[in-house]
Parts: sequence; C-alpha cells; structure tokens
Amino acid sequence: MEQHEDFRLGSNPPSHRPAAPPITVRTARAAPDRLFFLLESSATMRVRHRWDLVSSSVRKFVNWDAPAGARVGIGHFGGSYRTDRPVTAVPESLMGRGELVNLPPVADDVPEEQKSWRQAVDGALTALGEEAAGAILFWVTGNGNDSSVAPSREDVHYMIRILTEKQTRLVVVFYPHPTRSLARVARATGGAVLSVSDVAAGALTGIGVFHELSEAYRLALRRLSRRRRLPVRVEDKEFVGGGPQVRGSFLLDDTVGGNTTLAVMYSQKTDIGYVRLQRPGGEMEPVYTYTDTTNHLQYARVEHEPGLWTYEVDSAAPAGGTVVVQVNADPAPSPQDELRLEAWTNAAATGDVLNATRTPLIIYASLMKGDAAILNAEVHAVVARPDGQRVRVKLLDNGLGEPDVQRGDGVYSRYFTDFGSVPRTPDRRLTIHVEAGGSRARVVTGRDRTVPCCGSVVLGVRTAPLPELRRAVAAGVVRLAGMPQSGDDPFPPGRITDLRAEVNPEERTVTLRWTAPGDDFDRSDGRVFRYDARYSTDRDHLRGDFSGGSLVRGWSSPQPAGSQSSATVRLDTVDGELLFLAVRGRDAAGNRGAPSNVVSFVVPPPPTTPPPPAPTTATPAPTRALLRGQSLLIVAASTAGAALLVLVLLLACCCCRRGRRGGKTDRETGGPRANGDASGAYKTSMPPVTISSEVDKKGPTGVVASDGSVSQTPVMWTASDILQQPDGRPPAPDSGYGGLSASRAGSGRARYNSYQTPYGEDMVYDGRSVASSQPSDSFPSISSEARHAAALSEAGAGWPSDRDSPLRPGLPGGLAHSSGDLAPGETTPTELPPGMKMLPTHGERSSAALSYVQGRKRRNITQV
Repeated sequence: MEQHEDFRLGSNPPSHRPAAPPITVRTARAAPDRLFFLLESSATMRVRHRWDLVSSSVRKFVNWDAPAGARVGIGHFGGSYRTDRPVTAVPESLMGRGELVNLPPVADDVPEEQKSWRQAVDGALTALGEEAAGAILFWVTGNGNDSSVAPSREDVHYMIRILTEKQTRLVVVFYPHPTRSLARVARATGGAVLSVSDVAAGALTGIGVFHELSEAYRLALRRLSRRRRLPVRVEDKEFVGGGPQVRGSFLLDDTVGGNTTLAVMYSQKTDIGYVRLQRPGGEMEPVYTYTDTTNHLQYARVEHEPGLWTYEVDSAAPAGGTVVVQVNADPAPSPQDELRLEAWTNAAATGDVLNATRTPLIIYASLMKGDAAILNAEVHAVVARPDGQRVRVKLLDNGLGEPDVQRGDGVYSRYFTDFGSVPRTPDRRLTIHVEAGGSRARVVTGRDRTVPCCGSVVLGVRTAPLPELRRAVAAGVVRLAGMPQSGDDPFPPGRITDLRAEVNPEERTVTLRWTAPGDDFDRSDGRVFRYDARYSTDRDHLRGDFSGGSLVRGWSSPQPAGSQSSATVRLDTVDGELLFLAVRGRDAAGNRGAPSNVVSFVVPPPPTTPPPPAPTTATPAPTRALLRGQSLLIVAASTAGAALLVLVLLLACCCCRRGRRGGKTDRETGGPRANGDASGAYKTSMPPVTISSEVDKKGPTGVVASDGSVSQTPVMWTASDILQQPDGRPPAPDSGYGGLSASRAGSGRARYNSYQTPYGEDMVYDGRSVASSQPSDSFPSISSEARHAAALSEAGAGWPSDRDSPLRPGLPGGLAHSSGDLAPGETTPTELPPGMKMLPTHGERSSAALSYVQGRKRRNITQV
C-alpha cells in the first residue's frame, strides 16, 4: 500500500485521531486519459534521422493508437522548453488527428551538456495546468554514444518533489541510450521506464526504430491507463526485405468492433508497391491506400466481416530493410466481450534493465476475455536478439511454479536464456513481441464454488469453446546490463515440480516418477548432467540449500527434457517410519537446480513369515505333452494305491473274522471252555461275574486240576474287593475264590496309564471303582509282556516300578514277589494251589508264564 500513488512519498499519512473521519461519497464521471509528450531536441537527435523517427512515432501513436476522447499535448526541449501542441482531445475520425502533431522538422542544435532538466519538467507541468493531476508524462530522451550527461542530485530531488505534488506519473523512453538518474524519477512517481535500440545496434533499421518507439508509447499507456479501452492489435508482423512480396493473414471475430484498418509501414515510399486483400471466401483484389502524415505509413480500410482475411504487399525494400504490417480495430462494444492480450517481463520492475548473469529473463502474457481467463491458447513470444536473430518461445500456463505460478488463470510465462552471441557493445537489448492464437482455446464461463480454490490450479471451472483467435502485442525492450560470455553456463537446470512416489510393500522398494527438466531452467532441449536425491525424516532438511538428509545412491540416468523418468530405490530405514524425499538436477558446469516438490511415504515392515526360497536352478516350463504324461502317471499311481488299500482292508477283515470264530462268547457256547480241551464240552454254565480291574481280561477262566479236569466254578474278585482286604492281598482260596494265576501273559495287557470310562453290556459296578479324573502319578505304568521264571525271581516280576508299588511295598502290582517277602501260609507264584497244574503255553516266552483258560473276552477297564 505504501507504494501506491495515493500513499507514495508520505502522501496521505495515517491519522492518529481516535474517531474515524466521516465518509463523503461523490458520484463523478471518470476523467479521460491525459497524455503529454516531452521530446528531447538536442544535437544528439540530429544524428541518423533520430528526430524524424521520434516525431513520426508520436504522430503515428496519436493518429492510430491513442483512444478517442483522450487529451494529448506535445512539447520539446533543448536548451529551453517550448509547447508544440496544447492539451487537446483526440477526435473519433482518423482524418482529424493528423493535424494534432505539428513538430519542427529538425531538432535544435544544442549540445547535451546544455540540456535544462528542470525547465523541461516545469514547462510540461505548466502546459498541463489543472489537468496535471493523474496525467502521464512521456519523456523521450537519451544520451549519445559514450555520453555521461545526467541530471544532478539536486535536479533529481526537485523533479521527484514537483511531479509528486502535481500527482503526475513519469514514463521515460530512453532513445538512443539511457540517461542515469532519470529512471529513479520515473519509479518514484509510479511511472515506467522503457528503452528503444538505436539504428546502428544490431540489425534494426529506421522503420524498426519507428515501430518500436510507437509500440513503447502504446505499452506504457496499457500499463498506466485507467480506461484500458485501447484499439485492438489484430496483426503485427515485420517482414525482412529483399523479396518480391510479403504475404500474411489476419482473423476478424466478434471480439472486435468496427473501424478496422490495415497499415503498412516502411522507411521510404519506394519500399512498397501495391496492396491486395482477400476477404473470407473471396478473391484477392487490390485496395486503395492512404498516405499518412507520418511519411512512413500507408493504410487501407477493411470491412468488418468476420473470418480469415489474406493480404499481399509488393515489397521493394532492400535486403537490410524491413516492412511492417499492422491490422487495428476498435474494441468490442461491451467490455465483457473484449479480448485483451497484454505482455510484460520481470525486468519491468527494474526499468527494463536486466543482468542476465544473475537473473534470468521471464516473459509473461495475459489473455483474457473481459474478466474471464482464456485457456489452452497458443501463446508465443518472438524475441529479437542484438545479433539480428529472432527466437520464438512458447509460453505456458501450467502452474508448475517455474515460472508460471497458477494453472488456469490465463497468464502464460516462460524463461528465456537463449541470448546467442551477443556483440560486445554498450547497447545490448532484446525486443519482445507476443502473439496469441489457436483453435483450441476456451474461455472460462464460471466456477463451481463448492470446489476449493485455488492453489497452483484453478479447479472446478466451466469453459466454453472460442472461435479461432489472433492477437499480437509488444512486451517492450529489455536492456541487458550483463551477459554470459561465450562458453559460460550461468543458468541452472529447471526445477522438478511433479515428483511422485509409489511404494511396493512386497519388495519394500519406492518408485519415483517425474518429468525430466532441461539444462537451463525450462528450456525444452538438452538434459541435466545428473540428479541429487535426498531423503530425511524432517521435511525442513530438504529445503533451502538441500544439504540435510541422506543421499540416495544409484539414481537413474537423466533423460531428455520433457520425457517421463522413473527410478526405483531401496532405502535402509526404520520400518514404518514417515520419510520425505526430494530431487534436484545438476548440469555439467556444476549449477544446481532448485529442490523439487517434497514427497512423503512409509516403507512397511517385512512380512512375519519369510518368503519361500528361490529355486537354485531354473526349470523349463512343461510342455503340453509332458503335462499330459504326468497326469496319466498320477492317475495310475492313485488307482494302484487305492487297490492296495482295499486289499489291505480285506485282509484285516478276514483276520478279525477268524479271531472271532476262534473264541466264542459265553452266550454262543453256553459257558467257558478250557484251552486245550478238544472236545469243547462245558461242565456247567458260568454265572455272571463282575470284573473291575486295570488288567484286560479274556473272560472268566477255569483252572485245570491235577486230574486234567477244569474247575466248574472258578471265582474272580474285583479290585474294590482286593482293596477291602486288611493287607491288600487277594482273598485266600478257601474263602470262596479259586486259585489265581500270577501271570498276566496271555492276551491281556495292564493299563494303569489308561484313561477311559469302563463299559460292558453286562457290567455291574458300585461306583467306587470308576475314576473320572486323570490317574495319579502314583499309579505306575507297567509292562504286560511275560517274563521267564528266572527273570521273575531275579527282578521281582520285571515291572518297571517294582519298588514303588502302591499296592504293597516289595510286591509291585500284587503280581510277583520273592520268597523272602511271603507271609506264613502264602505260596510263590510258581506254586499252584492244591488241585491245579500248569497249562502249556505257546511262543518263545510261554515256558515261564502261567495262563488261565480263556473264556469270553471282556474289555472292561476300571481306574483303580
């Protein structure tokens, strides 16, 4: 705000009053633009037709570029000041404008050292009178070659003070060479600084200087005018002489009004011949041209018929000369239908002076229809270098920040670094024009307010197509204060602005993708020399000088500018930690580009189960025939296995059936049968007997007496009955129990470590012999294998825990004991009760085992 014209240099200081002043509103009509031209008329302007070019350019501006209704005044100064035209309104008709500019044909013969700076400013302000407030003062002045004439410090302070008091803005147009200190006055008053190259600088000819001077006035008016309703430049082309004809086209559309004219500018009248026009869909026809009072311009009127027009000019300009063709029209009647193209550079803030060794040149262009942005247009900048070459650069509206800040706002921009071989002269300038066109352009018609705005991209916009458009405008002249020498490379690579990261959790890698930058900023040719990539857990480490973080090794090789690039890296980091990564390019000269946009990602921890090991040798992919053979082999093997399984099951069933036929149950035979009794006759039927023991029983068995007969009523006891005895022994034979064999060798097996509920069809129990919990460790697991008699006598029946029997110390399981442990009246296991004898047994171990005659099998197991 302090730099605004209302507050600059201490104007309107803030008030310290406690109460706000009352607000007064007045409705006033906007004042027209007031323009005053102050031209230097000294000995410097008498060289190389400079005065002719200056006066003709002012006449051309007043006749063709000044808006109707604007008030224009003209004066010149040398040793003194003189007014040539008081402030006068510009008429609508072109015929009446030619008389406004009446200047002396020759400049004054006054040395530069006698120029009066204060008198010049005072004379212009006096001519403006009461219209000085808000007026624009165009001061065309400059020094000669190697001249150092400049206003003194007192003159500079005086001019700043008087212009500020009058609220007049100063626009300095330096021609042929800049004058020091005047640029400071222009910037202090809120004006502008422009410069135009001399005839001898580069390949510019007289008509080129004339063209650039008139465009400088138009450019300053576009920057400072409050009305901004200026004539539309539809076509602006410069053709090099030496050819028979020049040919081009221009487009008229609904965004321009009437009063369309085609103007041809030249150095001499003999440089052009006929002029022809072809209307849309018509034939090429000659047109009548009017000679303008500038003596360097002829023009023809063009009917306002929308469509593509074609022109042809007979050129007789010499090889070193040029011919300029311009098409102008009034703006559209409605400001919202007017299509405006404006252009400027970043050097405008420094008086169009740029040191290219430290600051790159940036060209900007704004394309609008009313207040709406125009998107997808083809916008190009044509830069005329001091070496005579013209470089065409495409401007972009991409919002990547290098240099375009926002996409979709109608502002197109680009870096310019192709300065070529600039001659070593004190006057090195670039002349810049901008052209806009294309058939794919669209105008913004609205925006969805529910979509957030705006960032680097204007989102949620609605657009409508535009017909093919053509516009041209001057961006000014940039004076180069410093230039890189031949072979120097002061410009770093462009900044990467679209870096993206993608994590592969299976392989624990990160893939980065981006668009490859150019060697010098955003140039579309070349490539960077190499990349520097760094990552860190702190985003701030990747900003500024890019010295923090860890360097990523093994980055990919640079690709040509504009191509899509990628790199896959594996980072040795803490799993599950948020990381930040950025990249920047470096050229062969060591220039480092700006760090890219920062991406963030998380590398997940490895899976809990290790992946299967990779095969050591690669196996060839099986063919269809091989797969068919393998399938047949698998089917055959499965069939054979199934048949073998069925055969095994049949054999097992047969064995089971044979065993059942060998031992009939009591219900099938009517009673127990003794082993070895061939007759199979039973003496009597055996009553039901309750069995509750930890040893599998074959069933109630008889005992063979000494005469070979089998006991008719063998008696067995339950485990609970044994426990009820005072000494834990089985009842004596005379107590109603028959003799019990000490051997459990037969088919029975001791199951002290079993845990299952007793069962049996006819089983009777009293509830005391069934345990529903896991057996105690005090019940040892015993072996059921029969031992030889010698082993029984030596090892105490060979039970694994003979000494830890819970039944009786020294009598493990109550099944075997030595003669030294027998109580009075007891017999050893090898002594049978009276009336019994040993039965023959089978197998290798039967010689030392005793057996009962087996009857019915019972699978009743009781936990004791």
